[in-house]
Amino acid sequence: MSKLLCLCFLIFTLFSADLSRATCLNTLSGIAHGIVRDVKGRILRYVDYDGQGLILDSQLMVSASPFIEGQANASQQRWKTVLHRIEKNAKKHQETFHYWMAEKTAQEIVVPKVTNLTQRGFPEGTRLLKLEVKRDSNEYLSLKKALTELGIGKTRGSTGDADQTILADVFFASSRKGTVPTFATADGGIIKPFCKLNPDCAAALARGQMFQQFQDGFEVTLNTSGGQARTIRILPFGPTAVPNR
Repeated sequence: MSKLLCLCFLIFTLFSADLSRATCLNTLSGIAHGIVRDVKGRILRYVDYDGQGLILDSQLMVSASPFIEGQANASQQRWKTVLHRIEKNAKKHQETFHYWMAEKTAQEIVVPKVTNLTQRGFPEGTRLLKLEVKRDSNEYLSLKKALTELGIGKTRGSTGDADQTILADVFFASSRKGTVPTFATADGGIIKPFCKLNPDCAAALARGQMFQQFQDGFEVTLNTSGGQARTIRILPFGPTAVPNR
């Protein structure tokens, strides 16, 4: 039934540009072809990361999205409140603030279990990460292999491939010169392995004080097969501890 409704919507869009009331905005097949829509029905653009916003993981993107209203658990509601605060504070010092996400993040969210929610669209103005290299390039594949060896995203029953793809995209995000991509995540399977690469963060983690001491995040640098250093900033969100921005 849901597939039929989505087909009807696609036909309808050929005759109407007003998508604001439509509920069938995103599908896996559409995302696979680079078509991802926000809550207003606008197709998200692939844009260079300019530092004026955050790159969100799947959990935080769900928390920030309109479709979570009335259905958020305690952690999601807390994260949503913090994300809104970060956006509000950022706009005091800059003209714009946007959320970015990797293609794989959109694919992770738009799955059968939550399709009735995510078809309603992502936050208005959300952008997709534009990459500097192709995903089948030696540089990209070598860095993704390093992420695999670090155990990024690995859990019982999961290889972590999706998280590794998302993080490889973040490392290779096309960014304004001098800008370090900032990835906000609530995933311990991402936060802890990266934290252990940063001596100060690793020490704080061992003391159980990582979230308190690194509320503004920590940087991680990995080298590609060509010897190029790529750096990103991890902004950690915990079940109760959150960034103080």
